[in-house]
Amino acid sequence: MKENIRSKIETAIEGLPPLSPSVNRILELANDLRASPKDLLEVIRLDPVLTAKILKLINSAFYGLPNQITNVGKALILLGFNTIKNLALSTAVLDSLHEDESAEDIYSLWDHCLGAAVGAKMLAARMGILAKNQDEYFVAGLIHDIGRVVMIRYLGHQYRESMQEHHGTQPDILEIEQSHFGIDHCEAGGIMCSKWNLPPELTEVVTDHHKDSPIRLVNAVHIASVYCKSHEVGYDVDGNHAIPENAFRWTRLDTQTVDETLAKLPEEMEKSQSLLLG
Repeated sequence: MKENIRSKIETAIEGLPPLSPSVNRILELANDLRASPKDLLEVIRLDPVLTAKILKLINSAFYGLPNQITNVGKALILLGFNTIKNLALSTAVLDSLHEDESAEDIYSLWDHCLGAAVGAKMLAARMGILAKNQDEYFVAGLIHDIGRVVMIRYLGHQYRESMQEHHGTQPDILEIEQSHFGIDHCEAGGIMCSKWNLPPELTEVVTDHHKDSPIRLVNAVHIASVYCKSHEVGYDVDGNHAIPENAFRWTRLDTQTVDETLAKLPEEMEKSQSLLLG
């Protein structure tokens, strides 16, 4: 039975549309030390849909720019290569996974992912991460549970019932998923990252955010995710709100600092709703 479910999930992932050629090219440029902002602009300008989405997000309350931005070239000057790259990647992932959603759990899970994204970026600022790199924390938080998105979509009530069965016992969520379905959301997410050729640092967040990891990006996302669950921001399936001590150690944060930093999370989330609304 578990083997059949695992196969169903793997087949569903393989059936997802690939990221657009434009986004794949942008990811290539991001890893090319010889690439220039002009190279990035040429790719985006050849994709009018992507251009429109990026401009919409740049002009949203999330960035709070004083004047309307009407071309990606100016946006690139104001926000930088990394931010434009991460905006393109975020919109591409959301577009790939937002089709035909009807389950309430999916919408709630996206709220959780958005909260983790905004929270991780806020923590990055508190950790002293350079402003030009903070959007990487945002996109990592946004996609950290992409494996769970697929499992909820294709398993529906089976997934929720398996979580409710153990709710309140603070179990290992990955063990529950493996025992019921033969695959966990981190593994499923890793398969998706491989299909989409996502950067290694983002793949590590997706596959390792429940593990003891020395990577600051992984830990910041995990802390933000747990904070969201404990404060009822979006979907909470397992009721486990414990943050490992090592996560605090690697990020040089503590409970009080996290609470103070994320106190305005709901306000900041409102500014970023355009990401989910499309």
